[in-house]
Amino acid sequence: MEKVINVKNIIGENFTCADAILLKGNFKALGDETIVLDFNGINDVPTTFFYSLFSDILYTQNRKKSFENIKIKNLVEMDNYNRVMNGTTLCS
Repeated sequence: MEKVINVKNIIGENFTCADAILLKGNFKALGDETIVLDFNGINDVPTTFFYSLFSDILYTQNRKKSFENIKIKNLVEMDNYNRVMNGTTLCS
């Protein structure tokens, strides 16, 4: 089963990296359920946002297993997301 989370509905279009905490609260307790983060209507998402969003997962769980249950939808530019997922993050 998948739970679709519309990012813009939760944190708005003009967000900061601190808003990742609000978004994180929506999927932290879902266990093994697949989460689809829908970025429809948001043009630019910085690397620091994704790092803030996924830092708990990156440091407390197996990276590959953790991200099997997280899908990204309608993200205009995937580079910043991929940098965090692959552990190749630089500043953006």
